[in-house]
Amino acid sequence: MDTSLGYRTSADVEAKGNSATYEQWCTDIADDPDVIALIERLPEPRRQPNLVLGASRHLGAPDGSYASDIVNRRPPNDRRGFHSAVLNYLSPEARASFVATVQSLPCRWIANEGVGVLPEITAKLPTAPEQLPGKFVVSLDGEPKALAGSHGQSLDWAA
Repeated sequence: MDTSLGYRTSADVEAKGNSATYEQWCTDIADDPDVIALIERLPEPRRQPNLVLGASRHLGAPDGSYASDIVNRRPPNDRRGFHSAVLNYLSPEARASFVATVQSLPCRWIANEGVGVLPEITAKLPTAPEQLPGKFVVSLDGEPKALAGSHGQSLDWAA
């Protein structure tokens, strides 16, 4: 099924009358080619509206119109910004913009991204990236602190 059509169907059939927020989000997603392109980069089983919407809600997306550009979203006033395994779905330019935005905010920045996703952090590792297949870099304010398994099965703190 076409991804845009799937989100439109979810808005019109599944969310309608059950969740005004999810109905609006599905409609907005269906109409936004940039968000559809981002979702289509996910493995097909993970493109389902209920998974994308549930993850968005879990990550703090507010009620109302769906924010399609995470670069322009600001974290809540708790002064911590955290993300895990999401920036690899953005272009290198969008990643750089995201990093610049987060670094300009009055918050601590905690990241958990695959080796190489954030080159400026990967460059600070004592081990060559090609020797770290499948590893993620846990960093604080742009400084690597640990290497993690892709699903959290391991955590090796930096010395």
